[in-house]
Amino acid sequence: MMDFKRLCELLSDYFDEELESDICAGIEELVSEDPFCEVLFNTFNRTIKLCEEWEQEKIEVPEEVHIRLHRFLKLEIRKSVPKKK
Repeated sequence: MMDFKRLCELLSDYFDEELESDICAGIEELVSEDPFCEVLFNTFNRTIKLCEEWEQEKIEVPEEVHIRLHRFLKLEIRKSVPKKK
């Protein structure tokens, strides 16, 4: 069974369709069973779609915004991953 940390590691490859079908099935199972994982999955997916829309419209996002978003997401992921005992 896949866990939250592994989901975070694989989401980018999932949406890029670079994973084997059994791994995709594991992600989809976790997302369907865990509401927190579902929120993460949907947020990640929506972020990708917004970035694609911006790219198509040639909207430039300042580098500082990219840096701040990246830092924020890393912190949020770290906060949500259970600490090892």
